[in-house]
Amino acid sequence: MSNFKIISWNVNSYNPRLNGINRIITDYSPDIILLQETRCAEIVREDYFVYHNPGTNGRNGVAILSKEPLILLPMDNWHERIIVGMVGDLFIGSVYIPNGGSKLSPINDKIKCIEYIINNKIDNLILGGDWNIAYRSKDIMNENPYCNEQITILKKLDKIYIHQEDNAYKNYYTWYDYRDINYTNGLGIDKFYFSIPMNHKITILREFMDIEKPSDHIPIMCTISI
Repeated sequence: MSNFKIISWNVNSYNPRLNGINRIITDYSPDIILLQETRCAEIVREDYFVYHNPGTNGRNGVAILSKEPLILLPMDNWHERIIVGMVGDLFIGSVYIPNGGSKLSPINDKIKCIEYIINNKIDNLILGGDWNIAYRSKDIMNENPYCNEQITILKKLDKIYIHQEDNAYKNYYTWYDYRDINYTNGLGIDKFYFSIPMNHKITILREFMDIEKPSDHIPIMCTISI
């Protein structure tokens, strides 16, 4: 039995986080890296195969960096937010769900994006990324900022897909407000979902909170026994 490592990170702009990505590769040598909010037109690397759906107007964008070549699946109108590739008998996707966290923000795009994922479930699918919703108390440091419609659709997702093991979510979160130097406003919104049961372990890479130019999100690693 061997381990297959996937690391997902909302980098909140690829170029400022380049040193962090290089450190991830040096320290963990993941088979797959899933990136969200790349916010750049192009990603060029010599060490990984790059599959990148850039966003428009300097926003959004998702990517997969892979040690092995992938076969990409079409994502209809969600290509800026979902990218899925096949390697061996696995389908692996990077997901960036629209924000709309505030009760006053429009949420239709967020709900439609998750509905698309629910309605297009395939076998052997692993989805990692920034889901931008949390409803479990362990994932919310303070008051829940999400309205009932958003929580309802995420609970529906939890019934269709298998939510990652919660071993990593005991004492900390995956997103913190940039403006809060004391880290008192955190959310657990970066997660993995599986279409079938898989033997896996989740690790939140907290050391990347202390790099020179951190993202407001923390990378998460999914180690699968295959």
